[in-house]
Amino acid sequence: MKKYRVPHRIKKKKSIFRSKFFWLPVLFFVLILAFFYFLFFSATFQIKKITISGCEKIPEEEIRLLAEKNLEGKIFFLKTKSIFSINLTGIEKIISENFVQISKTEISRGFPSVLNILINERVGVANYCQFFSENSEEGAEKKETCFLIDKEGVIFKETELDDKFAKIIKEQSFKFFMLGEKIIEGDLVGKILDIKENLEKLKIKTKEFIISEDRLTVRTLEKWDIYFNASEDMNWQLTKLSVLLEEKIPVTEREKLEYIDLRFGNFAPFKYKEPESDN
Repeated sequence: MKKYRVPHRIKKKKSIFRSKFFWLPVLFFVLILAFFYFLFFSATFQIKKITISGCEKIPEEEIRLLAEKNLEGKIFFLKTKSIFSINLTGIEKIISENFVQISKTEISRGFPSVLNILINERVGVANYCQFFSENSEEGAEKKETCFLIDKEGVIFKETELDDKFAKIIKEQSFKFFMLGEKIIEGDLVGKILDIKENLEKLKIKTKEFIISEDRLTVRTLEKWDIYFNASEDMNWQLTKLSVLLEEKIPVTEREKLEYIDLRFGNFAPFKYKEPESDN
């Protein structure tokens, strides 16, 4: 009897293009690419409007133009103004650096295509004044120049001296500075404002506040001085002043004063002016 072998059938390999293991990753990649394009390049999320609030003295249009110049970015060499690609921190910094009158800029996204800009303008709380040398035909002469200073101790605008503000000067300060520069620590500005308010309650009008290394001198309109220690408890020094004026120095005698020194512990020494000689 003859034996017959069953012929061997060669199984054809299935094409990779018919495999779900090939198409699933491709489909996933295409969906990711489409989603990426939708977020960063579709018209839906391109910045179309910029809203600005908080401007009182700074023209809104100047802020808007500066922001618009810095909206556009690039992704894979393609330009976009997508709300997702905007560098908020970078634009905030650029705006603040270009306008010294601004103390803080806050930018937020308003979906799908709005950029919201909130401006906090500096508010003047005192005058900072300094003498500068000015050359003329008659020679060099000193000229007093005053600036508005905010609560953080930053000067931001040249101005005329305003009596409603405290006048602050630095003893023997000839440094040249730029607008937007902090020249006094904010806590010292706060102490000066507190002193001015408390002296007004005591019916004492101030002429200027002089900052030096060892003291803060308040010069009154009655031409006598009060010495404070700016690094010590200001409330206690003001309390000593109030008690001293109430108990030992009547109002009628104040104009005869030369100074009151509040810098040392529980003491508050004072001195009257020397009487003028008849000679």
